[in-house]
Amino acid sequence: MNRTSTHWTRARAGAALLLTGAMAFTAGCKDSSPNNPPAPLDPTALAGSYTLTQYSFTPAAAIIGTVNVLSDTLVVANTSLQLTQASKFVFSYQIEGTTASDAVLGGFTTGISDLQLTPDAGQNAQLNRLLFPASLRFDRASDGSLTSRTTDTVQVNLQAYNATKYRSLTSQRGVLHIKFTKR
Repeated sequence: MNRTSTHWTRARAGAALLLTGAMAFTAGCKDSSPNNPPAPLDPTALAGSYTLTQYSFTPAAAIIGTVNVLSDTLVVANTSLQLTQASKFVFSYQIEGTTASDAVLGGFTTGISDLQLTPDAGQNAQLNRLLFPASLRFDRASDGSLTSRTTDTVQVNLQAYNATKYRSLTSQRGVLHIKFTKR
């Protein structure tokens, strides 16, 4: 074996050792690279009761004006969100002027810092009355509160919400502003 061949053999062995060491080092790192993305929120950490602190709808058509569902429609003391460890939710509420409470049931999925509520099928009348869409995404803040995404535009039936005030406004686009604070 000549001297040049030995030199290249050692260089290749050194490069292989360096590459192996680099791979072992990066395998131990817990970063948010595409090969090691952060984990989604844990439903167990989200589980609990939440108080509704904001609920309004801002239509894209500014002439209509903001609809304040929280103060105009709901009995705040009897309205809450319950998230379970099994990724289910119960949105309990009472409409002003009524004595009975009602609920919207569904499931939720989680992302890295957000969750999406999806009501079960067959609740359209309730959802329309509350201006609640077929699914709604929330961001989770460091204090544990959940705030609907103001970048997500929804389409609602204002007539179903209040037939007298919003007659014939059955398909209005806009943004929901909903905030729940963990109890």
